[in-house]
Amino acid sequence: MNTRIWLVGLVALGLSAGLAHPVSGQTDDSREVPMVEQMARRVAASFLGQGDSDTPAPSSGGDGRVEAPEPVNPGDFHPDFLVQVPFTQIQAIFGQYGSQLGRVDRLEVTRLRNTELGDFALFFSQGFKVPMVLGIAAPEDPRITTLWLGNPAPVASGIQEIVDDVAALEGNTSLIVTAHPGGEPVTALNAGEVLNIGSTMKLFILSALADRIHRGQASWEDIVELRPKHRSLPSGFLHTWSEGAPFTLYSLAGLMISQSDNTATDILLDYLGPEAVEEYAMTHYGVTEASLPILSTRQLFQLKADHRARERFKAAPTAAQRRQIASQLGGELPDASSIFPGGRPVDVGSTGYLGTTASLQAVMTDLWLENEDERVREILSINPGIALDEQRVARIGYKGGSEPGAINMTLGVEAKNGRTYIISATWNNPSQGLNESRFVGLIQGLVDVLSAVESP
Repeated sequence: MNTRIWLVGLVALGLSAGLAHPVSGQTDDSREVPMVEQMARRVAASFLGQGDSDTPAPSSGGDGRVEAPEPVNPGDFHPDFLVQVPFTQIQAIFGQYGSQLGRVDRLEVTRLRNTELGDFALFFSQGFKVPMVLGIAAPEDPRITTLWLGNPAPVASGIQEIVDDVAALEGNTSLIVTAHPGGEPVTALNAGEVLNIGSTMKLFILSALADRIHRGQASWEDIVELRPKHRSLPSGFLHTWSEGAPFTLYSLAGLMISQSDNTATDILLDYLGPEAVEEYAMTHYGVTEASLPILSTRQLFQLKADHRARERFKAAPTAAQRRQIASQLGGELPDASSIFPGGRPVDVGSTGYLGTTASLQAVMTDLWLENEDERVREILSINPGIALDEQRVARIGYKGGSEPGAINMTLGVEAKNGRTYIISATWNNPSQGLNESRFVGLIQGLVDVLSAVESP
């Protein structure tokens, strides 16, 4: 799942709370303002709210210090950047944010990685926070070479406000948050409801694999080869590799979790055995037969594209019968465009990876907190899923999943207030696609609120 707006590719990101200033030409301290921060302020001044004029408003500080800096223009971007993203497209993205969120009232310098690259937070007048990464060629050549804008997250007054917003989403929603040590519940909303959780199902595969390694029956360094039956459709890229390509179990697990690589997933599921994974999930995490079978991603794509088989699958009363129907599909992979025509949901509530946020909270608690193998946490933290506030959050373990009409995000958040929070949230709407950016923003807001709680 990739729901962020990227202006130019940037893989690594890390955001933390820090110095906060109005979007103005001077600060309230005596430090020399780095050039990358000066350019960030000019970018911040480029967001105009709905109905705003083309002239930036003065700083709201009321101290007569100054007007907001001049917005950026094409000459502020490196030519190589503009080859990838024309200035008209940049303006359109600024306009999209501004029309929905208002103008930027405040810029927060969250981390200056070096003299050319910094992490920032933009606070908009409509009550939203947007992470931003900005890079320049050099302090003496401050043309912008990197610009990334994240999902808007509501600046909430408390946890209940976020829960209410999740509950108000059209369709079916589920949410659970626990705090550790202790495991006490923070909040829960329909945590036992079986919904489509998408690729977050892959956490159960990771857990079964980690258990096998823990018992000495496998090693992270063991090699498994790619076979034709493993080849699936994206996400991921291993489907493009040649038959017989060798991979370590660690590499496959890392790709399955961080990239949601479907072919890596099918290799591991075949290696472990689907029924063994199901048994492990039922025994340890309360997964019920209503969520089974756990199909390979290849089988699921085939099932989604075959209406008759899908109807038989939905009508089958047991997991064993459903597994038998899926095993008979065989044949070639369907064309990706035929699976979700027009991006519309296809039997979200009955054909897919189904589960509860309660079971996902249990497996993430096990993997993130109770598993003694540090490699498991390494795998989970490759892709944190959301912007990481490094002053409040030490590390995030994450797996999410989505398909048209369904999205889940499950996280282990190691906060610097001495608590670790396990979060799992799902949103399903069987009749239409979802505003995934809205959902991601809500979970980002939830993490912001939780990590801001003072140490117990």
